Amino acid sequence: MISRRIATAGLGSTLLAGTFPTRAADPNAAMRVKLQSFLQAHVDRLLVDGAFLWLDLPTGEVRKLYPTTAYPMIMAFGPHHVLCSEFRDSAGKPVEMDFYTTARVNGHVVFRTEIANRVPLMALMDKGKVQRF
Repeated sequence: MISRRIATAGLGSTLLAGTFPTRAADPNAAMRVKLQSFLQAHVDRLLVDGAFLWLDLPTGEVRKLYPTTAYPMIMAFGPHHVLCSEFRDSAGKPVEMDFYTTARVNGHVVFRTEIANRVPLMALMDKGKVQRF
């Protein structure tokens, strides 16, 4: 028990002293935060009773999807971005959503959304048009 306290105290003082190596500053960090905040606000505006409604054309069913990831994967697409997020359906099954965005004078706008269809994004990645941001 005493050795655990000593180890904990040593770790605490190490953290306070800042002796752990630090990562290089992420030059895209500010833009990541801005895009994440934008996506959260965008999705919140579209929710109906906490759910994103999706018309599944092949079945004709309107499905309720619920956001689950607060920090989407962000991809760069030339001057645009693709924010890849995961939602869950009413049964808890994951559903991938990709939001294609671009900047405008007063923020960002979504110009395309792919739901449960990652094929277009994968094709763009295969062509080298989209990279991790």
